[in-house]
Amino acid sequence: MRNFKILALCGAFVMFLGGCGAAKYQKRQVTEDPAVTARFEALSKLGSPALVAKAAASEIAADVGGAKPHVKVAQFAFLEEISAQGSDLIYAYSLSPGWASLKSSDRQKYLKLLAKDITENDCNTPSTRALLRSGVREVHRFFYDYPSSHLLDSQVSEEICRKAGL
Repeated sequence: MRNFKILALCGAFVMFLGGCGAAKYQKRQVTEDPAVTARFEALSKLGSPALVAKAAASEIAADVGGAKPHVKVAQFAFLEEISAQGSDLIYAYSLSPGWASLKSSDRQKYLKLLAKDITENDCNTPSTRALLRSGVREVHRFFYDYPSSHLLDSQVSEEICRKAGL
């Protein structure tokens, strides 16, 4: 079973490619398997945010085929690695040559909207929100040529969700 977070991120990319990208965040009901929500709510109660992040990274990696899965999540993006550093749950992605072939202004617009969509999806997904409430911060790192050519970090925390009205 693929991790719900990967599917949610894929949905964000589809919304972007379809023209979604309003400046404001949108609160919406995200439906996920109750077992997934319960599993991450239980993880969120393990103790310190660093312990929770480490356990969540292991769980998510198991769902997607390992800590370095190289899973295509959208037309231009592959999930390359899942790890934890302290209380940060880190997702590393590479962007494809198709992204690089876009006009410079379109590449920048894509990265900007990508950060917005990640925040919106993380804040609206119950399993992710449980982790964020426990003090875990998600860091989504994007590279052109993974692991070099770093392009963008998109960070999401409970505080960011609240400030966004989500």
